[in-house]
Amino acid sequence: MNFLIFKLQGDFAHFKRHYTTTSPLSFDFPPRTVLSGLVGAILGLSKYPQDSNYYLKFFKKQDAHFGVK
Repeated sequence: MNFLIFKLQGDFAHFKRHYTTTSPLSFDFPPRTVLSGLVGAILGLSKYPQDSNYYLKFFKKQDAHFGVK
């Protein structure tokens, strides 16, 4: 099993809930899709589904696990 550990730090973040439009409701921590996109961007993977190196292909629930502290 391979691990990638890194620290991401910032003053504020807003992870809007999908069912809100103008409300400031936010998740307390980044959702799985945000973490997948973040790690995919660091690795240089594509964000477009038609590309062969599409990041969500590599981060399926059975293949990748995320932990947030």
